[in-house]
Amino acid sequence: MGRRRSSKRRAAGSATSDAALKLRLVALAGLVVILGGLVMASLWLQPDDTTSQARLPSILDQEIEGVEFQPSATAEKVLEVAQREVDGLTAKYPRDPAALSAAARRAYQLGETERAAEAWLDALSVNAHFAEALYGLGLMASESDQFDDAIGYFEDVNIINAGDPRVPIVLADSLLHVGKGTQATLVLEQHISSEVTSIEAWQQLGQAHLQTRNYARAIACFERVVASNPDSKDAHYGLARALAATGQKALAEEHNETFRALAEAAREKNAADANAFSDLGYAIGVLAQTYADVARVEQSHSDFEAAERALLRAVKLDPSNDEYLLQLQRLYLSLGRSPEAASVGEKIVELLPADVQHWITLGGLYATLERPDPAIAAFEMAIELDPTNELCQKAKQIVSSLRQ
Repeated sequence: MGRRRSSKRRAAGSATSDAALKLRLVALAGLVVILGGLVMASLWLQPDDTTSQARLPSILDQEIEGVEFQPSATAEKVLEVAQREVDGLTAKYPRDPAALSAAARRAYQLGETERAAEAWLDALSVNAHFAEALYGLGLMASESDQFDDAIGYFEDVNIINAGDPRVPIVLADSLLHVGKGTQATLVLEQHISSEVTSIEAWQQLGQAHLQTRNYARAIACFERVVASNPDSKDAHYGLARALAATGQKALAEEHNETFRALAEAAREKNAADANAFSDLGYAIGVLAQTYADVARVEQSHSDFEAAERALLRAVKLDPSNDEYLLQLQRLYLSLGRSPEAASVGEKIVELLPADVQHWITLGGLYATLERPDPAIAAFEMAIELDPTNELCQKAKQIVSSLRQ
């Protein structure tokens, strides 16, 4: 797959994930306004004996018809639905890069690499700055061991969409594959300093330090990973190498033994997973992602009914996917449909009970719906999780007024 570079493209603006980030910031800003208004509203919104703690009737419980929801569904039938969805989307919006990218993603998930590359390149022919297409082409390049091409694509995405948290990990991985440990270190250190980062980032940083022979820092990174995830075989292997390089042979051998045991356990698990693999389950995942992509495109064109239809289907197929639920809740919030947004929010906090923002959002929605008791409960949960959070300070004012 050839590398297409463009200096104009490198100076570009956002794509799909950037749009999602903007939506989140807009929603957060709106939430501050809502909370401010609710402080006043709470002066008349008082709990009483008739206020129910019961959950709202959920939009998520409604029955949905379709071959993919039938007991007789097969992987082949489900994938046919996914193909019809992307064909319909690209026919409806033939010059929309997000629609073309949705078709590319479906092809990529099914291993149709040539078809995926063609669709992503078509998306770039419409918008050379479309980050999602560049990211997809970067993934394909790295999987084909074309790491220099992958680096170029990921660097483009990093410039176009600097807030995309996916990029530093994959960019650093490609840099390490071509022996550019110093550059990988800079990418990862910047990522770690500016983001709530993952253990994977620390593990890769350890690999970068190992590659540049900065063994003390490598050991510190790998020890941090092991402290958080004792079963990380790659971290134990990295520790073994770094410790051996510094002359700590006995300790290195301990980590080497742990690595070998974990590697054997991983091989057994992979074999078991392969035996348990469900073609139907995978096909359902592909279709759910397709519906989420369709919804994103339809919403961007203000066809909110089509967006809702697609998202409800995505959630029905994969009810534990918090990204689909959040996407659906953002749609309802944008349309001012508070009851539906609250019912989706109830499911979100079940899946993500430690996330303060989701409890605050749910509390605000309950208050908007004149349900003070569950609003208090939601706000208090947020306050318990993070008492110093600015939004929680607003929530404290609301709770205090409601209790007067």
